[in-house]
Amino acid sequence: MVEITTLGSFSIKINGETVSENFKKTLKLLQFLDMLILNINKPISVNLICDTIWKEDSVNTNKALQNLVHRLRNIFADGDGPGCIVYHHKTYTLIPTPDWKIDIQIIEDLFSQAVNPETFSTDKIGLLEKIIEIYNGEYMLYSITGETHSYAAANRYRRMFIEAVCMLSDLYIERNEYDKMLLVCDKAIALEPLQEPVYIRMAKSMQDSGKISQAVTLIEGYFDILYREMGIRASDALNEIYSELKGKTDSSKRDIAQIYNGIKEISSLNKPLFCGFDAFKDVYRYEARQLSRSGKSLSLLLIDIYGKKGTEIPNKQLPGVQKSLRDCCMQTFRKGDAFAECSPTQVVVMLIISKAADSDTIVSRLSERFYAGAANKNLFLKFSIQNQTAADE
Repeated sequence: MVEITTLGSFSIKINGETVSENFKKTLKLLQFLDMLILNINKPISVNLICDTIWKEDSVNTNKALQNLVHRLRNIFADGDGPGCIVYHHKTYTLIPTPDWKIDIQIIEDLFSQAVNPETFSTDKIGLLEKIIEIYNGEYMLYSITGETHSYAAANRYRRMFIEAVCMLSDLYIERNEYDKMLLVCDKAIALEPLQEPVYIRMAKSMQDSGKISQAVTLIEGYFDILYREMGIRASDALNEIYSELKGKTDSSKRDIAQIYNGIKEISSLNKPLFCGFDAFKDVYRYEARQLSRSGKSLSLLLIDIYGKKGTEIPNKQLPGVQKSLRDCCMQTFRKGDAFAECSPTQVVVMLIISKAADSDTIVSRLSERFYAGAANKNLFLKFSIQNQTAADE
């Protein structure tokens, strides 16, 4: 059995054993494989293969190609024998057996079924979900070989992924399954952060759900990335949505309970809420007002990060330290708790404390996780805790 992964990473497994190292020894062998898997079951002429791989090299290309074919057949021999690469009338064709698993071929088959008008919507959802599960990033052989046809393939599968995301999002919206839609779009943005159709669907969904401020924040974040990465402005369609959302935000007083619940829905996980500092202040005020009815107490925790002996953390080290602390917070705090970065070296946390939970215990767990990281052993965390009660409001 042969498994080939090309999206987001490159690996080849034969009967469960990774053999990718065989391809890293020579770029030309990888270029040949690249051409074959992008043309599965389609013959490629010897002349095209030689012109692509050797270009202007003054070598005996026919002999060199035969050498590549021999090596590739030997690598795949344990999978289903050397017969997978067929020579016929001055062409080579990759003809895999049914037990081969090649991610791009699987995505092609799934997408073809999903866009078939005769496929039922319930079946489409399953097909599209599988595509999104398989796609884990750019077609990696382009970044390795730099070939023009590989670049075209990378764009093709990126477009296929985004189209699958949009189709699935629309189906989820029809079913009012907004949480699932947001999760799918979150993955799409993480993998392909400059795909405007995804932002449009998310913004419209948030708008329909009354989450106006979250939609504005989402679009503003996209505007920032788009300008910073590409130096261009967004489309008129997205700018119109943004103007409409901003108008609604400016013309009505926001209900903090609605904002808080909306932010928690966006996170959609049983985990603490990580938000911007302004949103954190709104969340804290809202929770403080609920104390008299909840029977719980509220603790405000300030975490300061220092270098060894109280020195400032170097700027180049700061991003890694911030990420490490954020990860520890996500692992330690619970659903309902919230935290934000109020400065590059300060994190503020809102803990909702019940009788069964103690803030000192939570702080201890956070410290253990943070210092378990080897890179954090020379750092120092300082905790300041302020307990809030209903009378303090």
